[in-house]
Amino acid sequence: MRPILALLTALLVPVASAAPSTVVPSNAMPTGTYASWGTQWWIWALTSPEDADPVQDLTGQYCGVNQRGDIWFLAGTYENGTAVRRTCTIPVGKTVFFPILNYRVLAKSQETCTQNLQAVTAPMEAASGLSVRMDGEPLAGVTRGVTDGCVYLTSYRIWLGSDGYWMAVKFTIPGRHTLAFTGAMSGFRQDVSYTLVVK
Repeated sequence: MRPILALLTALLVPVASAAPSTVVPSNAMPTGTYASWGTQWWIWALTSPEDADPVQDLTGQYCGVNQRGDIWFLAGTYENGTAVRRTCTIPVGKTVFFPILNYRVLAKSQETCTQNLQAVTAPMEAASGLSVRMDGEPLAGVTRGVTDGCVYLTSYRIWLGSDGYWMAVKFTIPGRHTLAFTGAMSGFRQDVSYTLVVK
């Protein structure tokens, strides 16, 4: 009887389930940090088709535009103070990267770009209300990512500088989640929520 009792006891012990998502810190991002991925995010946002712009999208219908590789970009919004609610389907195993609050400068000269980037340092440092919630629960790990000066985009022949607060979250198992993020600076407030269908 004892072996059978021991077996039954073992079967009743709860098995820890894998977390559906994990925050990926800046220093654990593949081939870069939040700062460098912020540059890639801006290239993605600025080169999206005008009629299928994920940042202007109010429903999430364009969330899959120009997505490549293991990093899946989620858009912020240009809507000041307006709550934007989107639904997006993403493949399991992807890491979503998104701006809680961000800003970019573009210029034809490196000097102008650098000066303009420095001008937004103080407003960005004074940003407030930075918040990320997953399924209603606060999510820690918001990190500022600033380009080290401006970078020259050879394909576009322009200098780009990026500053912002970012987060990356990897979804490891299928499921449905609500990801909401907000932030404010210099009279602009971003309020975005995604219903993410991971499959």
